Amino acid sequence: MSAAADIVSELERVRDDYRRLIAAATPEELLAPTWGTRWTNRELLFHMWFGQHLARVFVPLFGGFGRLPRRVSIGHARILTALTRPYNWVNYAGPVAGVRVVGLRRAEHWMNLDTDRLVNWSRRATPSYSSRWLSPNSGIPTSRRG
Repeated sequence: MSAAADIVSELERVRDDYRRLIAAATPEELLAPTWGTRWTNRELLFHMWFGQHLARVFVPLFGGFGRLPRRVSIGHARILTALTRPYNWVNYAGPVAGVRVVGLRRAEHWMNLDTDRLVNWSRRATPSYSSRWLSPNSGIPTSRRG
């Protein structure tokens, strides 16, 4: 199986799991706290959709950084590391507020749309294009607890 086919398969599996989780969860389960995070299950599901949504932006963005000189990419990674604390706050607060405004049914619809777009992009991409954009030579932010 090609890398693009593997990606398509994984995207579709994630989308299908997301649908099953929402369909099977009771209102009480959705409002229950998660293990290991400060979110409820409902907030975590919203966070999962938002991550899928951001993938549409980040795949080409990271591909672009992979084409820049390494020192530029490393500088960008250092900036991201410095912004860890505010990022962590936004990363937590976004789903808390977002799911209250948008709701899970709309997030599920958006998950379907975003997954379809990513799947279509993966299927259209030639192997050389995919490997060029999905294997960037970018600097990676260091892990730092915020």
